[in-house]
Amino acid sequence: MAVPRHLQQMTVHTLEAPKGWPSPYAVDFTTVFDATQLGAITGGVAYAGRTVHLNSSGNYEFGVTNRSMAMWLFQNSDDPDVENNGGDPATDVGCWQAIAPTGQLTALVAAGAYELATTEFNAALGYFPNETLTAATGTTLATAGVLTNAAAVPYTNPVCGVVSRGKQLNAHGMYELWFWPVYLPVA
Repeated sequence: MAVPRHLQQMTVHTLEAPKGWPSPYAVDFTTVFDATQLGAITGGVAYAGRTVHLNSSGNYEFGVTNRSMAMWLFQNSDDPDVENNGGDPATDVGCWQAIAPTGQLTALVAAGAYELATTEFNAALGYFPNETLTAATGTTLATAGVLTNAAAVPYTNPVCGVVSRGKQLNAHGMYELWFWPVYLPVA
């Protein structure tokens, strides 16, 4: 049974950039998540560390497609610095109007020169240095935007990463997959 979002530790879904970010040469991107896709995913939340790409409207969608540039979300879509619903002034006593959050999320782009570590990967598989990675599109919470080395065949499937240190336990007791982002589309 899934733990309700408000009861989860803030370290459950994360993206870390242990090497290369932030720097004056880092590549990141900020935009909103596609509302239709976000509404279709179980729970309606895009987790930090998930792989995303831009759709034709310039909004994030899960996974990586044949020619899209992969990115990894730095925030959850319901984090207070992204979304801060203070309630409806017409019906809620003590509500507030959020002034800072704009609904935009920051993501690190696969073209950047850094090593990343994400909790959003298929932890049931083994990962070894130099294996290629991909991430499925769609709205299934278990697989959408989740990194995997299954079906990550260069020039057959879009590749968005290469395993560096593999699967490791982080300081918060969560498994992370360490990798280098790459852009290797299907021609």
